[in-house]
Amino acid sequence: MSHLVVNLPAIRRSIRILKSSAAEKEQPKVTSAERTRKYRESIKNNPFRQEKLKQVKQEQNHVYKERIKLQRQSDTKLDEQVKAKQREWKRKSRKRKATEAQR
Repeated sequence: MSHLVVNLPAIRRSIRILKSSAAEKEQPKVTSAERTRKYRESIKNNPFRQEKLKQVKQEQNHVYKERIKLQRQSDTKLDEQVKAKQREWKRKSRKRKATEAQR
């Protein structure tokens, strides 16, 4: 009786995975900074899209402010934290404006 001899690769990975990993090694990696830069440039080139994203961001900010407002009414500790953040932001803002005025 004869045996069927099959040559299997030593690493039992599919050929599709081996080919795709080889192709990925050949292509240069794109960093997240490059993807972000490309995305921002595409938004700048499309005024309609830019306006749409601006409206979405304003709506998100509005919802966030309303949620924090309700939470601050019920939680005094959170209210103190938010006030401290606002004071810190105001202090940094004044400092930044002073350095810009000196230039």
